[in-house]
Amino acid sequence: MKNLNFNKITLLAFAALVTAAGCKQKAAPEKAKPTGTAAQSVSLMLDTGKANKESFENIHLYYHDLFGRGHTPTLTGARLKLPLKAPVMLVNADEKQTFFLVYPGERVYLRYTRTDSLQLFIPRNEQRTRELDFFRQLIQKTGSLYYALTVMPYHQKVSGLDALHSSERVINQVKNKRLNFLKAYATRYKISNSFTQLAAHSIKSTAINDSLLLYIGNRPWLLKQGLYQQQLAEAKIPALKALGYSTNPSFFAACANAVAFGLGGAPGDRYVEDTTALRRHFYYIQQKFTGRIRSFLWASTLYNAVFNSVPIAQNYWQTYLSQSDDAVYNPLVTKLKDSESSIKDFKPGTNQLLGRDGKTALSFDSLIARHRNKLILLDFWASWCGPCRAEIPDSKKLQQQYAGKNIVFVNISTDAVVSDWQKAAQEEGIGTPDSYLLLKADRSPLVKRYSIYSIPRYMLIGKNGKMINANAPRPSEPKLKQMIDQNL
Repeated sequence: MKNLNFNKITLLAFAALVTAAGCKQKAAPEKAKPTGTAAQSVSLMLDTGKANKESFENIHLYYHDLFGRGHTPTLTGARLKLPLKAPVMLVNADEKQTFFLVYPGERVYLRYTRTDSLQLFIPRNEQRTRELDFFRQLIQKTGSLYYALTVMPYHQKVSGLDALHSSERVINQVKNKRLNFLKAYATRYKISNSFTQLAAHSIKSTAINDSLLLYIGNRPWLLKQGLYQQQLAEAKIPALKALGYSTNPSFFAACANAVAFGLGGAPGDRYVEDTTALRRHFYYIQQKFTGRIRSFLWASTLYNAVFNSVPIAQNYWQTYLSQSDDAVYNPLVTKLKDSESSIKDFKPGTNQLLGRDGKTALSFDSLIARHRNKLILLDFWASWCGPCRAEIPDSKKLQQQYAGKNIVFVNISTDAVVSDWQKAAQEEGIGTPDSYLLLKADRSPLVKRYSIYSIPRYMLIGKNGKMINANAPRPSEPKLKQMIDQNL
């Protein structure tokens, strides 16, 4: 089960923001042609000679979109298909947090090595296989670059400035060791220049983020000495700007942490939960950053405000659109603005369901009345909920089995952003008319009444409009079919 705040928790736990734009929108590596046939997706296949279906189901990969929003892809059998239009850095959600750069159109295979670490490869494509395996080997030799459960020794509390500087020297030594490993790897194996540049950027970004995490670990005494913000945290901003925008996880973690720490806060302070936080973040980013880095951080800030139902004054949208001409982020921010505007007049606490057109809405009670004299199976889900989306194929099979019968299947998303729901519904083939977004779900009486605080969640409503089971089995469970048959 996924808590409705999972998206925010995921971003905090992984302490990073990654984009799906991929390698500054560069083409695939030199002489490395996509091996798949679907140009808008990546297929991940289980190497059945090395593992079984159960081991594949225990693999948890995730990636982030342009707003830094986490996605957990759906695993189905021995295959995973990602609808991607650009390269993306997948991350294995284990203690090591290994990176794997994949490109649209590729068919990538997964297996476990003798050291029980996940390995990705492309048969008969040595260059891409070497690139896919680089970060796994780097992490084995030098430790994690990206942190969820791991605290590196050079992030820990120290006793004073001398010890702090000593830790920073260790961070620099680790960075140089990693860069030397990359140089040797690129000499020994045939990898593309674009990948080599991305890997170097990741290593340098990690070093900056390591210093920021060291500062947060020593925040109390650094604040007392007046060193935390200007002399330490803000000193890393020029280094980030010198590196330039890239799409690796460590770089976006460092950017987000630099903002939070520069404002005197901690990692969790990156999240915009009220108008005061929105104002502070927005104008700090305006003062300290330029170019695509600023566009990214602004877009992420505005997205977080929408996600947390924070009112956004028109001057924020106007400032962004007048001061940014970014070809990647401007269309996304414009779409986000339009999405937010379409629902701002709907009052919280009214159980309003938005239709797929993004314009018309009806109340939950009206929906139930519309289908009176029929069984109704409600499916509460969200775009970011992997287990929810994993149930969709079984739900479709169930709908086919009961086609023409006296039952309707209704999908209700709890997403905070309209476009997130619309995009995911399109990807999953969830059609109209019975697909809705529960507007302002975090303040919905329906959520409170039935304690819908984790998803996926299924409810079966009888022909008389009364609840049969407010916590029904999942479509993948045989018990659900039995329950439907008993009440048809």
